[in-house]
Amino acid sequence: MQDFRLALLLEDAQLHRAAYHYQLKKMAAVEKYEAEKAEISIIYHENEGRYGYRRITAELYNRNINLNYKTVQRLMKVRDLTCCIRTKKYHSDKGNSWRKSTRRTQEKTVSVA
Repeated sequence: MQDFRLALLLEDAQLHRAAYHYQLKKMAAVEKYEAEKAEISIIYHENEGRYGYRRITAELYNRNINLNYKTVQRLMKVRDLTCCIRTKKYHSDKGNSWRKSTRRTQEKTVSVA
């Protein structure tokens, strides 16, 4: 492999020297929330994807990891972890509403007599 001067390489790539050094520094940096991302992923998979950012934030507090809910939400979005919301089934039965109506009719008939 041949050794080239940095100036020639940057000129061919049409990059500025500052942009090159910025990218080098950025690649060498350690991510800020790497341990927290792993913990969020563990909590998410322990609960089979049913926990959203609010419940995960509460669980992190239980595990002595204090993160803002906005941070948890952003980290979940980066890891593509979304909560599975189960659809509610339709129930046409409204419960014991007939009892209320029968009581009212009975009260009306008693008061009239």
